[in-house]
Amino acid sequence: MTKINLERARKQYPSTDMTKAHWLAYLQTPAGLNTLGQIYHDIIDQTLLRQERERGETKVGRRPTRKAIPIQEVHRIIITEQYTTKPFHEALADLWPTGMKQTAFAHRTGLSQPNISTIRNGHRTPTQQEIETIASALTIPPWYFVEWRTRTILETMERQLTTDPTSSITIMKKLQETAK
Repeated sequence: MTKINLERARKQYPSTDMTKAHWLAYLQTPAGLNTLGQIYHDIIDQTLLRQERERGETKVGRRPTRKAIPIQEVHRIIITEQYTTKPFHEALADLWPTGMKQTAFAHRTGLSQPNISTIRNGHRTPTQQEIETIASALTIPPWYFVEWRTRTILETMERQLTTDPTSSITIMKKLQETAK
């Protein structure tokens, strides 16, 4: 078993002893901003690699250098909101990758371009599977979208209420009490 030399590690990596206040002060310096950019790049790279592996797009050999992406795209991937209450097509518009054509997004998701168009324009609400596929392509959890959360809750409730009639009566009584 390898013995860890903490003193050597602290000398080699002084940031291990930095407090939150030290980090915040450091990240406001030019060197800190450069470090933050490298951290963002690594997070994006690992996120994109994971997505490629999930889609079965792993490649052998050296990986090509990724193109730079706008900071808004970095923040969208790294710092997402937990959820939205906007209708799907509005939330999708907010999350739509800058400059991406519908055909490219269709290719990314495996959905057809006309299907993407009707969903994006609000003419049709996507199915649960389509929401999950689109969320995956946008690197966000499907529960970000109110439609996914609503359907999941309703399906869970329906399953529970049909398999356990006693609990359905209890739940209905509690709902009536709450509504008063």
